[in-house]
Amino acid sequence: EELAAPSRSPSRGLHHAPTIPRIERKPPASRAPARPATGSSPVSRALRYARNSTVAILDDIRAALAADRYRITRHAAEEMLADVLAESDVTTATADGEMIEEYPAALPLPACLVLGFTTGGPVHAVWAFDPGSCYAVLVTVYRPHPSRWTPDWRTRTR
Repeated sequence: EELAAPSRSPSRGLHHAPTIPRIERKPPASRAPARPATGSSPVSRALRYARNSTVAILDDIRAALAADRYRITRHAAEEMLADVLAESDVTTATADGEMIEEYPAALPLPACLVLGFTTGGPVHAVWAFDPGSCYAVLVTVYRPHPSRWTPDWRTRTR
């Protein structure tokens, strides 16, 4: 199907310019979401997170970080400023860190506590993961206080 582009000539009035072929626009190709190679749908993954505490979400969070599919809450940004932590420090500490607590039934999203290290010492980051959108969310981040954690930073003392 072709469209004619109407135009106005000063001496002849309204006339039709040469026809212009119709161009069908396709939506831009979106970046594929960072999903682990499990072959499951986001809905079934969400149900598994809610029912099965043995499903680790740290791999999903790392995949989201690698694909730049994450966001930082306002609270986490304020904590980063207070503890002088750069975004790259937190994401690197998470990518190289280990999950020390898991919260699969957390609402609104399953979450976990990650222990990582920066040049300034240990960092605890609470990350949530949205299996529907495959986005990770940094909920909070802080430098753990020695009086509240064991010397290896993995277990709470009180």
